Amino acid sequence: DEEDAYVLSKIADVLHSFFGTHKESFLPVFEQIMPYFVKLLLPDRPWSDRQWALCVWDDVIEHTGPVSFKYKEFFLEQMVASITDKTAEVRQAAGYGIGMIGQHGGELYADVCAGMHKLWLWPAQIFFL
Repeated sequence: DEEDAYVLSKIADVLHSFFGTHKESFLPVFEQIMPYFVKLLLPDRPWSDRQWALCVWDDVIEHTGPVSFKYKEFFLEQMVASITDKTAEVRQAAGYGIGMIGQHGGELYADVCAGMHKLWLWPAQIFFL
């Protein structure tokens, strides 16, 4: 529903501000609501739920860096899978998150980054077939 997507976008905006200003010190607060963002990533959720949940996880990665690795079990598999989602907004949010992993994630995420080249080539393979 459009109203739900709007509310979720505003919640994501607020979380973005808190992560931007408080970095890792905001994580204990986020952990209290984190289960909701884990559920919003599930494949059966509407695309807008998945998009905004990915945006929140993007902020976790961007603003907490390697510390975010301890949460990988809650978002990483869905983030990687979302790179090939049928909805452009979900693909963009997932791609941004993978970029944040490469830029801010540190060595803990090295295996993730090393395996991403295959997914980045996926659109080109389809286009040139």
